Amino acid sequence: MKIAGTKLFEHDASVFILDPEKKEVFAISAERITRIKHDPNSIKPILNILDKSVLNDIKYVVHSFTTRGDKDYFALKIREEIRKIYKPRYISELKNWHKLPKWKKIIKLIKHNPKSIYYLFKYWYSLKYKNKPNPNLIENYVKKELFKNKNIIFEQKDHHLCHAASAYYFSPFNNSECIVFTLDGKGDGKQSTLWIFNGTKYDLISYTKVNEAYNLSIGKIYGKFTKVLGFTPNSDEGKTEALAAYGKPNEKLYEILSKCYTVDKKNLCWVENLDILKKLDDEEYLMKWKEKIGNENFAATIQRWLEDTVVEFLRAAYERYKIPRLAMAGGVVANVIMNLNIFERTPFEEVYIFPAMGDDGTAAGAAVLKAMELGYDVSWLKDMEMPYWGPSYSKEDIEKELKKEKWKNKIEYEYIGDTWPELAAEMIANGKIIAIFQGKMEFGPRALGNRSILADPRDPKTRDKINSTVKRRPWFQPFCPSVLEEERKRLFEKSYKHKHMAIAFRMKKEYWDKLPSAIHIDGTARPQFVEEKDNPNYYRILKKFKELTGYGIIVNTSFNLHGRTIVRTPEDALTDFVDCNIDALFIEGYLVKSKK
Repeated sequence: MKIAGTKLFEHDASVFILDPEKKEVFAISAERITRIKHDPNSIKPILNILDKSVLNDIKYVVHSFTTRGDKDYFALKIREEIRKIYKPRYISELKNWHKLPKWKKIIKLIKHNPKSIYYLFKYWYSLKYKNKPNPNLIENYVKKELFKNKNIIFEQKDHHLCHAASAYYFSPFNNSECIVFTLDGKGDGKQSTLWIFNGTKYDLISYTKVNEAYNLSIGKIYGKFTKVLGFTPNSDEGKTEALAAYGKPNEKLYEILSKCYTVDKKNLCWVENLDILKKLDDEEYLMKWKEKIGNENFAATIQRWLEDTVVEFLRAAYERYKIPRLAMAGGVVANVIMNLNIFERTPFEEVYIFPAMGDDGTAAGAAVLKAMELGYDVSWLKDMEMPYWGPSYSKEDIEKELKKEKWKNKIEYEYIGDTWPELAAEMIANGKIIAIFQGKMEFGPRALGNRSILADPRDPKTRDKINSTVKRRPWFQPFCPSVLEEERKRLFEKSYKHKHMAIAFRMKKEYWDKLPSAIHIDGTARPQFVEEKDNPNYYRILKKFKELTGYGIIVNTSFNLHGRTIVRTPEDALTDFVDCNIDALFIEGYLVKSKK
């Protein structure tokens, strides 16, 4: 018997399959299959790749929302028709659709499929007159269209509770008393929640709603600034965060932001100022500020406001309960500099961030909550420290792909077997940029050594080279290091044994010039501290690199081109390898190079 936790549709759709008896998990986001970043569609692509035996064993499907209904279902059906028209391979190929005027979109949809008239009308009607939760509609969709199994038991759980459960039950605090904090743009009407978890018991302390008049929240305001900067909201907030390090907060704009949400310390929630929210909802108003103070200072102002606002709130929470452990999840918790501020500026002694902190991770929380309801022990989840929960591929799978005719004139390869980690380290030490593909794919936004591009942090040109010729993304975005745990105290100031690149730490200044491509302009880095038990082959690369260079640290960025998602299959890996300027690919014991 298996439980499928799901984020059924919209951005970051995902499935988390939990077998509570065998103590096994499998997890993947839809974007890894479609390669549409933050894919705003459904879990249907995931179900299409699962074995029928796995699907047949699923008894419960638990969705991490309680407020989805007509509007969401018919929006999904419209998006499915758009996919049939464009058949996009990457998100960039949907841009032509988004550029069309609304009336042209409607005509194109109806021409493609006359039934689209029905979907459009039902969407418009639900939006205008009947935008209420409709669990029956969603349940029918799950049983008839997705799983094609009428015997499945379908349930829905509160969105922020699912975030909170993912943060607590995978943390080392599982079975200890812990404060759990969630923060995202919006989920089931809330933007944040605060809980106390202790084993199987949990209590909601407080929450802050999303403002319905302007549909704004702390996370959505950050998204507004991201949009005004020319980036994509709900996707590119990391670019705003990275750009912020190049600027200084503007005092007047910061003062306006600081009045937007104030902390109610008695009720442990945020109180909104409607007049300020109205201003911040106006993109023209924000654009004038950006033009006046410049992009970097504009980004720095919203970043500093986010840090200070959350730190003040969590200080108040600690003062009330004096619990030294904090676990966090939610899309805003992807902000690693905010997390650094929480670590440095609040009294919490231990901090844990769920590696899939965004909406894809709520699928994990949904499955765990159901397992607990059924009486299963879930304390073993805290031992699953590394989120290697996705698909893997055998040597035979790799060989079959390598031999395909389409690669014949593009690559050359040889099988080198178990010696590959040491050879990989030698190539990195000699200035090569390589990719590795091994084992099970990571769940969550970070590549943690199984689907990674690796390079030498000592070379000051590494970052610019990867940004410009490999990843092809904005120049100001930093790269993150993987670091031997034994090197952590040597290289970093105050830190802890963090394995998931979900928080930044400050590198000691004496190493800034020695490891320039491992840090951002402000001296921070978002590291993955690696132990042998986490990933033996990856550990071997780091150990060999230290033997060769004196430093057990390498640059690690996700294996994908900008605008694409992290590679899942051998075909994905070879496609992205051929399309970018990487010197070599190590894929399950094979060494692949481009034909010159």
